[in-house]
Amino acid sequence: MMNDYLGEINPKLENIKALKEKALEQKIPIISDSSLNIIIQLLEISKAKKVLEIGTAIGYSAIAMA
Repeated sequence: MMNDYLGEINPKLENIKALKEKALEQKIPIISDSSLNIIIQLLEISKAKKVLEIGTAIGYSAIAMA
């Protein structure tokens, strides 16, 4: 329920849907949708200008946070 709501207010995830599908297909670990939605909301609330991600597999969450 909360994930649906956050997904609706976070259209960024639609733009990287193909990357997510490829990661799941190739069994590359990526962040869950609910965790990513919460992180994106926190970044927007705090008006963060910079983000440092350490340990990226394919850059899925980094792209979503950009």
